Amino acid sequence: MNFVDPAFFLLFLPIALLIFYAAGRLGGGQLAAMAYGLASVVFCVPFGWRFVAVTLGSMLINGVICGALVSDRPGPSQRRWLLRLGVTSNLLMLGLFKYIPAFTTIRPIGAVAPILLAWVPITISFMTFQRLVLLVDCYRRDPPAVAMIRKGRGGAVWFVAFTMGFANLLIGPIAFAREIAPQLLSRRFGRVRLIDIEVGLTLLTIGLFKKLVIADTLGTDMVDPVFKAIASHHAVLGIDACVAIPAYYAQLYFDFSGYSDMALGVARMFGLRLPFNFNSPLRATGIADFYRRWHITLTRIVARFLFQALSLRGARLARRRKWKGVRRSLFELWLPLTINFLVIGLWHGAAWTFALFGLVHGTWYTIETEVRSWPSFRNWSRRSSDRLRTALGQMVTLIPLALTFALFRSGTLGDYRRLLMAAWHRLPVSAAPPNTQVVHSGQWAELAAAFAIIWLLPNAMELLSRYRPGIVTFAVPSHTPRWLALRWRPNWLWGVFVALLMVCVLRMCGYSTPFVYGGF
Repeated sequence: MNFVDPAFFLLFLPIALLIFYAAGRLGGGQLAAMAYGLASVVFCVPFGWRFVAVTLGSMLINGVICGALVSDRPGPSQRRWLLRLGVTSNLLMLGLFKYIPAFTTIRPIGAVAPILLAWVPITISFMTFQRLVLLVDCYRRDPPAVAMIRKGRGGAVWFVAFTMGFANLLIGPIAFAREIAPQLLSRRFGRVRLIDIEVGLTLLTIGLFKKLVIADTLGTDMVDPVFKAIASHHAVLGIDACVAIPAYYAQLYFDFSGYSDMALGVARMFGLRLPFNFNSPLRATGIADFYRRWHITLTRIVARFLFQALSLRGARLARRRKWKGVRRSLFELWLPLTINFLVIGLWHGAAWTFALFGLVHGTWYTIETEVRSWPSFRNWSRRSSDRLRTALGQMVTLIPLALTFALFRSGTLGDYRRLLMAAWHRLPVSAAPPNTQVVHSGQWAELAAAFAIIWLLPNAMELLSRYRPGIVTFAVPSHTPRWLALRWRPNWLWGVFVALLMVCVLRMCGYSTPFVYGGF
């Protein structure tokens, strides 16, 4: 079951909400949390009993270790061993079910890979990272994590609700205990609030519209035919290749941000506010600005637990060896940034395309960081206007990002090379004759409309800002034109708008494709 399945939003979700609020009225927040946790288990059942067994087994192991970490019995050394055990068990599970099947060319692994893929048919990366973050919070005895797990005899109920919550179980966003635990433990949890239902339903509808009406249309009409032809070593027309690159950039945004809006909406219907995962990333004015807007919850976790640790070690090493200049920057900033982005790339899967994607973004981020530290750049920034800096930043950011995400979409480095050759009208000699043109005049209008929405209209975070639809992680400037800075209100006019979006969704729900990030 997933969010775009009509059985989910027309049957499962209404029933789960009715049971949740009935449980909250009869037994308070703890019984409501139990209903939410049980609904999450039911949500996983369509993926097969093996996936349910892996998910619950992982939850049980992490629950036992988290409970021991927040108790008073283990000493410092025992707590360190418990943390290592928890981190190792989670990473082993992630490696077993996600990365080992990628090495199918190795004979023993090739025989086992189909079995592993049958056990976990969808992503477990988000779920694993969510539990790893909670383990670290418990080790550090972060007060919200401790309060959630040690809440009387019902600590297990709150733990299950946090780690198994189906709103963000499969494709995020990844939340910290300090963000969710206070909401779960609040006296208001499980109580009916009309504004939660209204905001949540609006977010869910916007997300469904992004995914089904925009992302899937772009993918079917402009992206998939070109990339499939490239993968089959068929030549494609240069115009089709040039359109497929930005079209995939837009498709990926609407697909993943649409899912994130749905997750925010579903959680809000249950009275929970999740952290935002997107904040108009395609309006970014640089690679640093992009990663404050794109996949925000993954960015902050990798930066917190990997980059900061590596940078601190590099700074200590440079200070101990009395290094300065290039050598100090290399160990204190450049290498940590490169490793940070390499991990972000490989997090998506064990492929050379993902590794190169991470290395390119890491190198780009490093160069941009150094350029922004130059006195001449700072002087220019002080003298120039915000509008000029924004326009120039977006211009120099758009094309490189679109090209690197085309690498992200390509199956192999060879496919990416053929795509670029086609885009430059230099088709490989060995390619089959080109197919007819894929992109027609009506599809050009679709692509233009998609980028108009991206660049001009307020995102879901801005649209519903009066009602706090989610938790803001990074504060970034809004580039929405003032005359289009619309704000949602719970009135009949916006109700009609949301109803029209839902009509469009229902017309398209039979033609949905899997989420792009569903395989990561």
